[in-house]
Amino acid sequence: MEGQDRMAAAVPAAPEIPGYQAIGPVETAGSIVMWDALQLSLERQVRMAAPVPGDPDSAAAFARFAALARTFSRVASADVVQVIDVAPAAAPQQFVVLEKIEGPTLHAVVEASGPMPPSRALAVASRLVSTLAALQERGGIVLRNLSAGTVALGPGDVPKIASFQSADIPGAPSALPPDVAGIVASPNYMAPEQTNGVSPVDWRADLYAVGAILFQLLSGKPPFAWVADPVEVLRLQAEAAERAPSDVVAGVPAACSVLVSRMMAKNPDDRPSSWSSLSADISALASGAGVPQPLPPGFASTVAAPEGQRAQREIRVVSPDAQSSAQDSPPAPFPPAAAPAPAAAPAPNAKRLVVRKGEADATAEAAAKERRRRRKI
Repeated sequence: MEGQDRMAAAVPAAPEIPGYQAIGPVETAGSIVMWDALQLSLERQVRMAAPVPGDPDSAAAFARFAALARTFSRVASADVVQVIDVAPAAAPQQFVVLEKIEGPTLHAVVEASGPMPPSRALAVASRLVSTLAALQERGGIVLRNLSAGTVALGPGDVPKIASFQSADIPGAPSALPPDVAGIVASPNYMAPEQTNGVSPVDWRADLYAVGAILFQLLSGKPPFAWVADPVEVLRLQAEAAERAPSDVVAGVPAACSVLVSRMMAKNPDDRPSSWSSLSADISALASGAGVPQPLPPGFASTVAAPEGQRAQREIRVVSPDAQSSAQDSPPAPFPPAAAPAPAAAPAPNAKRLVVRKGEADATAEAAAKERRRRRKI
């Protein structure tokens, strides 16, 4: 898995854990260090997580992560990274050992090969939806950090979820500090309700993220990949829309774009009502039987309706050169930035939002490259 660019400048010493031999650090995920390691008894490579030595905040975060790992190991699916071992809570050296997933991430696959044919993209999305449906049925799990950079593509195009650090399981300790609203791999996949720290976040945020992944598989880039500032991406997730994949990539059916628009509706209530309903829609599209229903007037989504339904959309479409399509009605400008308000004490229930850069985050160079690519379309 990618992630070396996220290594901290100073890597702590390798943890000494009986039965395991650390090979080398891979990445830091917040205050947790991930290592490649060898499980000596089975002579196989694994992925090992450990806290930063001597860091109280890291120890507290890792305790939540370890508790989540114990719970997750009892309800997880075969298409999710497997928990192999967890240190006893009283052990002096805390650790979590995970399966080492082979294969590139979906993000890496698309970056290397470009957009997938719609049939392949739908097949990958269908399998991913089945996995998420199983997690919800078994334990009400909401991953909250799903992205094309946290899903690996294995043999037979089977997607495998590689991260559960930010998952929410009813009755299990949260891996997030109490005052944090959410930690994500990339803001390009965040549902609008995850960005304000106030709205409730449920399984429909994962559904939105699958929509963003499907958008990327069909178009070649995640939503707003051409925007370098992650805070600006969050604002666009809440206020603007990308062009439909069928409008920018030849061969993508309009029906696929309509499905992605529904999955990425700004209002969670406007998204498909269940994983099974979404699975049925994907199956219908894959079989050629899917006939999209017109999007209702005023329907707000992060992915605009295809050109044939543009008149029914009332949200601004933004593009790499910050202009709307010529066929759009004149868009209302974004609300002007408010003057800075004096600092105030946080509300009792207010939560802070922590955004962590992931493999799919756009750098300034990548943003410029994407702007040039889209001008040629």
